[in-house]
Amino acid sequence: MEWHRNAKDVPFGENRKRGKPVTKKKALMIQPTKLQIRDYVRNQKKLPEALVNSILSQVDVMEEIEAQEAEMEIQNEIDVENNSNENSAQSEIPKKKRGRPTGSKNKPKSIQDQPQNKRVKKDLICI
Repeated sequence: MEWHRNAKDVPFGENRKRGKPVTKKKALMIQPTKLQIRDYVRNQKKLPEALVNSILSQVDVMEEIEAQEAEMEIQNEIDVENNSNENSAQSEIPKKKRGRPTGSKNKPKSIQDQPQNKRVKKDLICI
């Protein structure tokens, strides 16, 4: 009687799916099938090419990173020069005065600005 291909107790070996990890000792002892050997050999032939490509890509990435770092250093130097120029320019500009603006309607009234007749009335009220 043949095993059903979906049966859970199919013996490991040829019928075992290649994607699943081996969990039993018996499965580890079984020799690999011809298909598995062929796949392994193909992967071994492809491996060096893949390694070369990955190494080249890493080298390219490193070169890009170094180029970016060099650009960042140049930008930092330019920024430092610009900041020193800005600081000197800022020190030349007088700072804005705090408080009420000069044209404000809410400025406090001094006694001297008022006419003489109003000054007398306020002095009498305050006393």
